[in-house]
Amino acid sequence: IEHNLDVIAASDWVIDLGPEGGDAGGQLVAEGPPEELRQHPSSHTGRALRDYAAALGQGGHGVQELLPKQELLARSGIAPAAQNTIEIVNAREHNLKALNVAIPRGQFNVITGVSGSGKSTLAFDILFNEGQRRYLESLNAYARSIVQPAGRPEVDAVYGIPPTVAIEQRLSRGGRKSTVGTVTEVWHFLRLLYVKLGVQHCIHDGARVEPQTPERIAAQILTRFRGQTIGLLAPLVVGRKGVYTELAEWARPRGFTHLRVDGEFLPTTGFPRIDRFKEHTIELPVMSLPVSPGNEPQLRESLTRALEHGKGVVHVLHDIAGLRHAMENGLPTVHIGQVEVFSTKRACPVCATSYAEPDPRLFSYNSKHGWCPDCVGTGVQLTRAQRKLLDDSVLAADEKGREQTFDEPEVEDLADQPCASCAGTRLNAVARAVLLEGVTPPPALAAHRGPAAALDGLPLTALARLSVADLHQWTRSLQLSGRAGEIARDLLPEINSRLAFLEQVGLGYLTLDRGAPTLSGGEAQRIRLAAQLGSNLQGVCYVLDEPTIGLHPRDNRILLGALQQLSDHGNTLVVVEHDEDTIRAAQHLIDIGPGAGVRGGRLVAQGSVADLQAATDSATGRYLRHAMRHPLQPRRPVVPPLPPAGEGGGEDPPPPPLGEGRGGGQPPSQEEFKEKRPPALAQQAPAAINSGATNPHPSPLPEGEGAIPWLSVLGAQRHNLQQVDARVPLQRLVAITGVSGSGKSTLAREVLLANVAAWVGQRATQAGRDAMDAGRAPPLAGCTGLQGFESIDRVLEVDQTPIGKTPRSCPATYIGFWDLIRKLFADTLEARARGYAPGRFSFNTGDGRCPACEGQGMRTLAMSFLPDVKLPCEVCHGARFNPETLAVTWRGKSIGDVLRMEVDEAVGFFASMPAIAHPLQLLQDVGLGYLTLGQASPTLSGGEAQRIKLVTELSKVRDDVTKRGRKAPHTLYVLDESTVGLHLQDVEKLIRVLHRLVGGGHSVIVIEHDLDLIAEADWIIDLGPEGGDGGGRIVAVGTPEDVVRAGTHTGVALGAVLGRTPMAPG
Repeated sequence: IEHNLDVIAASDWVIDLGPEGGDAGGQLVAEGPPEELRQHPSSHTGRALRDYAAALGQGGHGVQELLPKQELLARSGIAPAAQNTIEIVNAREHNLKALNVAIPRGQFNVITGVSGSGKSTLAFDILFNEGQRRYLESLNAYARSIVQPAGRPEVDAVYGIPPTVAIEQRLSRGGRKSTVGTVTEVWHFLRLLYVKLGVQHCIHDGARVEPQTPERIAAQILTRFRGQTIGLLAPLVVGRKGVYTELAEWARPRGFTHLRVDGEFLPTTGFPRIDRFKEHTIELPVMSLPVSPGNEPQLRESLTRALEHGKGVVHVLHDIAGLRHAMENGLPTVHIGQVEVFSTKRACPVCATSYAEPDPRLFSYNSKHGWCPDCVGTGVQLTRAQRKLLDDSVLAADEKGREQTFDEPEVEDLADQPCASCAGTRLNAVARAVLLEGVTPPPALAAHRGPAAALDGLPLTALARLSVADLHQWTRSLQLSGRAGEIARDLLPEINSRLAFLEQVGLGYLTLDRGAPTLSGGEAQRIRLAAQLGSNLQGVCYVLDEPTIGLHPRDNRILLGALQQLSDHGNTLVVVEHDEDTIRAAQHLIDIGPGAGVRGGRLVAQGSVADLQAATDSATGRYLRHAMRHPLQPRRPVVPPLPPAGEGGGEDPPPPPLGEGRGGGQPPSQEEFKEKRPPALAQQAPAAINSGATNPHPSPLPEGEGAIPWLSVLGAQRHNLQQVDARVPLQRLVAITGVSGSGKSTLAREVLLANVAAWVGQRATQAGRDAMDAGRAPPLAGCTGLQGFESIDRVLEVDQTPIGKTPRSCPATYIGFWDLIRKLFADTLEARARGYAPGRFSFNTGDGRCPACEGQGMRTLAMSFLPDVKLPCEVCHGARFNPETLAVTWRGKSIGDVLRMEVDEAVGFFASMPAIAHPLQLLQDVGLGYLTLGQASPTLSGGEAQRIKLVTELSKVRDDVTKRGRKAPHTLYVLDESTVGLHLQDVEKLIRVLHRLVGGGHSVIVIEHDLDLIAEADWIIDLGPEGGDGGGRIVAVGTPEDVVRAGTHTGVALGAVLGRTPMAPG
């Protein structure tokens, strides 16, 4: 934007606006090169350029370009073309070994490789962190001291890096009060819509709030407070942050001696400086007088003044005994008196209750103005102690009155019961009584409208219960005219675009009030992806971490379409991914490996799928060339269960395994299912029934195999489950499948796992068994019946929550065998002679750790506004312990040597100690033999952390064997997407571990989308047919082949996997 004629004459292109200024301007007069603009007849700029050129003449002293434009253009033909890539030179971060790689800009790039090979290090620790660090370095030193930049990665150079955005598998600040609506910002726009268009109704009698006259307010005061002394206060500020010294300066010359600030009467002369970070309510004391007929004229006059200063609102302070004494003696007045609000603008015509003007905070459950006072915005029942912890409006003394609104405290044992006051809606009664009138309610609300349905309008809490898809359908059909149409004109497009992008990434089944902590990692990541789709940015480098997690194969094409859309906008996509569909859809592949940990970190291959397949040492290329052939071992037979007592009347044959679980034999739902059942399924069912009576399996049962026990959950009805009866064969590998949001986790974890764990836990003691025999079983959660749990001895779960990310945690401490190793060292002769107990060999506490680095092996140097620098400890050189402790050895190794030992070496080293060797062997079996025992948890990849959690649970069974000296207890394992972060090669290792568990007599239930693991299951329970309200039913059960024949979404995707050609050796 320029007036200088030298600059304009040197430019390539000019856009000239005018012709005049102000109202006579605003038009495009001319555009083009300066040479053309000079010739324009009516452009003032063109005329100025002509005059300037004439004044300078030949050889004038105007600013000259170093090279004429024509010469530059001529030279450009032979100039080397700029490389449109992000170049990473000599990367050595974590396990990367002098890696050099070029990532094409503006393309869809996928980084592949076995779990732990260095993919996330390349994508996040180098590419994303360096892009973010360079942006932050453009800020001043003060800003950098507030926003701590990421440390400079170990890399020689990164060229051509654009601004970077990371979309990870987590929700930033996803606390108890965070919901899908708030995270996606849809809730913020709906709040604005209700502030402007909502109509307040009375919380007592439901009447519409209307204006009232000052005479009516005076009559109410005379009636209600007769005989009392009251104070009339004019509200000047209500719930706003600031210092407000100007109010005291305004009030003083007008004869007002005090202001009431948050209940305290403060003098206007020498008004103290109040906390600018705290919300304040400031009132102007207009008059104090006894309420009596004789004082009525004075009351009416004072009331008029108070309403004038309070802009139509007056606060009546009553029950003020002791106030004068407190003010005269300088005592606190904050707890003296009660305030009643009267408004000329907003009052109930029936009971005369006054209401404040609506504010966006009224509909926020993160604010004390809007949240339900009993559950403080969590929506669940709280104890008094929990409420106090979560009420972040409570002021901390060390925070000088600032609200504690950032780090939400950890609250243990939160009930899952909806709050009785707000019915789980999180908002207070006043917010719930603001209704949108004159609109057609969404069709989806007709089935389950709450108490507010009696009111003539639509509360915001009703919209919160809708799924994204249902709400989007309603907002698109919303027709508003006149003033309402003008107000909604800017709001509705914002709401619609966000809802559309959520649907686009396959999240149409989520409801707006779904709590952020209940979202899976994949759901959280796709919410962030939807936000980026809506931003319409260009030229950005997006770094994504396994976006297909938690996504059914059917929905992969939707996600790939969304990613392609981001790429088409001119953005660079770098995706860390194991999913075969995503790998094959990529424009450019980068394969890191060949192994994991210290055995990886090299560029194995890059380019197309064919380039990876041609690379002999690429594990990804090998699996793309020769995919897994299923089943890896013969399937275990599954005998259909006999009908429960009383079901079927003893005349009908046993229920078929396919198509069970439709509501416990209720005729209406059974008929409904038959109508939707695919023909192949319907034809197969009678055969399954008839063969079940004689020989339920095509081949004879293996030696020792008989009828297997079944675990049955009856009438499951939690969340979207629709009276489901699920029967699970025990001592088998069972997969629970279905599209995202179909109810898999609800059925497996919240109903089956929770109830079985409670009932098995009670049967663990004699007193518990006696109580159950007497009919005193724990109450069932989310279902009406539970059968067949008696043979289960223990229940273990491996969910998706990340393991601790403290540097003091490592595989040995997390799994738990480090205590045994410490005890082993403490039992040596040297340790006994020195008087060392096991605590001496802890690097977290005690006298044995290095005092300089406190057992961390590294020291962190704070660099103020520069990133912190981490250096190996100069005292212990990374060994974590002091020399005296390291002097104690076992079989020639010190405790420091053991920490640095790889799992593969440790398996042999501790072979004579079964309690230590067992978890080490499990780590090796799941493909983590390359990890060191002391590797810090923050450096573990997602796939490594997931398998360490698995090993932690698997190793618990061995503990019981050694303690009890008898056969291992029958354990029911429930694994929630255990393949998260796992490469195809690692999935195969996991499958073999799960088969070995089942072979040992245990039961394994996996909630899965990974088709290779599903194809290995002995039995599948497939939920659907869709997500959210369109799901919650069992659409097929049986072997993988049965589900393929059923033609469900899972069956269709599974068909291609089961039909693969045999895998070549090697």
